Amino acid sequence: MIIRYARKQDSPQVKRLWAAAFGDEEPYFSWYFREIFRPQRTLAVFDGQEMLACLQLAPYTLSLHSQPLPVAYLVGVTTAEAFRHQGIGHRLLHYALAELAASKFQLALLYTDIPAYYAPLGFTQCYTLRQLIFSADDGELPAGWQDYPFTTTSIRHLNNIYQKMCSEFDGFLLRNENNWRSFLGEHFSEGGGILATDHSYLLWTKDKEILRLRELGFLDRKSLQHSLEFAQRFAAARGCSHLQWLAPQNIPLIRQRSETAFPWVMARCLSQSENMDPETIAAETRRMLGAPDKKLWINEMT
Repeated sequence: MIIRYARKQDSPQVKRLWAAAFGDEEPYFSWYFREIFRPQRTLAVFDGQEMLACLQLAPYTLSLHSQPLPVAYLVGVTTAEAFRHQGIGHRLLHYALAELAASKFQLALLYTDIPAYYAPLGFTQCYTLRQLIFSADDGELPAGWQDYPFTTTSIRHLNNIYQKMCSEFDGFLLRNENNWRSFLGEHFSEGGGILATDHSYLLWTKDKEILRLRELGFLDRKSLQHSLEFAQRFAAARGCSHLQWLAPQNIPLIRQRSETAFPWVMARCLSQSENMDPETIAAETRRMLGAPDKKLWINEMT
């Protein structure tokens, strides 16, 4: 077996592994492999010409403790079903972490619902969102909100709000125009929409009777409150019974129907030797990030 970066001719095998693990729902599947996937950022394990496992590396920049930090998300980590439970996935992950460290990345990040799989590699649960549930409100929709198209001008407006909002947080993504295009492209490919005013924006999707806020941008507490009031009424107008928002931990306290913790991100610092024990690496990662869930907001990427 060998590990190497994928080539253009390997793309069909990457697609097959992705579809088997995560599904091939359209239009997202075609959009991802057209707009986001790059063979040169894909690491894979091969036995001859057969691809056994793969993952994608997605480079970003975080603002952490007021400094730019080069990081990479590990995306689409999967092993072909016939080759699971043989250590192949961990071997690939070790290789990927070494590649990132050699390229001067400081932190590896990933979303997962199987944290026990990544803990032996030194990953630690570093960030938890607040899942807030609000009842829909049948009241009249407040004026001032409008649908936003996917244009350079709208991206600049959203980014202005985003940057001002993020001054209250730490560990957030520094989004450039290309990052925004990828993020919103994914959002629209999943049936989402954008509503905005001069002071706020909502990235929303509908799932049966739930209106989900993928991201809420606001300038201050007043605009946050107005945004949520609008979102509750918009939810009712869309035939939803309630509104769901995965909010940052230190968002100002607001009235909601219920709240639960939602584990979101695992991280691993890349400054430590692969030979160190996972607990030591995890402890160093937590030290690097600082006090958990105080100002930290490691928000969504594509």
